[in-house]
Amino acid sequence: MKYGMMAAVAAATVMSGAAHAKFKSGAYSANGYQTICLYTDGTWNSSTFANWGGVWTNAGSVGHVLGNYNSGAGNDSMVEKGKGGSWTEWSDSLSYVNVIDPASFTYLGTLSANGCSEGDNSRAPQSSKPPAAR
Repeated sequence: MKYGMMAAVAAATVMSGAAHAKFKSGAYSANGYQTICLYTDGTWNSSTFANWGGVWTNAGSVGHVLGNYNSGAGNDSMVEKGKGGSWTEWSDSLSYVNVIDPASFTYLGTLSANGCSEGDNSRAPQSSKPPAAR
């Protein structure tokens, strides 16, 4: 799934309402070894891994983080349900698939206190090219 499709999914999810949202803007530890920065505009990036980012949203009590890495050739899906979540990574060719379940997402605090910057433009889409033929 490419960034454009993920943005449409995220927008549709936001429209459905988020009365009991799981995520909020700020820095999170993903499984204790990566820091992800969730921005108020619904985008995210990582302060520990360059060129890794995408979009995030909440639907009820479920948080969704979707994105790309490796110039768009790799993809991430993180889901937090409040009592644990899952983290899946895969390459466009499906030659690599990694599922971490359960996964943990721990709130570290505000963006500026955790190596994240609201004005950081490195969270731009990694690739706008169409998916490779499978």
